[in-house]
Amino acid sequence: MSDNLFHITTYFATMVLSSAMGFIAYFLLYPKFKNVIKAIDKFKPFKILRSIMLWLLLIASLSGFFSISFRGCDKRTYNEIIENRQTLVDKNRKQLKVSIDRITYLLIIYAAFVAVGIICITRKKSVN
Repeated sequence: MSDNLFHITTYFATMVLSSAMGFIAYFLLYPKFKNVIKAIDKFKPFKILRSIMLWLLLIASLSGFFSISFRGCDKRTYNEIIENRQTLVDKNRKQLKVSIDRITYLLIIYAAFVAVGIICITRKKSVN
């Protein structure tokens, strides 16, 4: 496999893998959150949470992927960068790591919103 083909193949494979991580996180976590989200769904500010979870996870995973670029690789030329396959593999690993980090941050924020919704529900029930 030529160096250019290797670069293109690994780049798109990493992008697909980043997107797949977003889908996997959604399909693993959404069934567990579904009942909680349905309870929160009665409040207008939280209605949107259920419908945008998948899109937010995909955006987080892809933004992590696109945030790492090959620019500034020690001021080397394109040919020097792609000749060293280890540089390409390191960049791909960094892209996947940042994607996982962003998915994790998003899930923490999402869980905080769910917690706020639960607190709103319990307060409203205790007042009534």
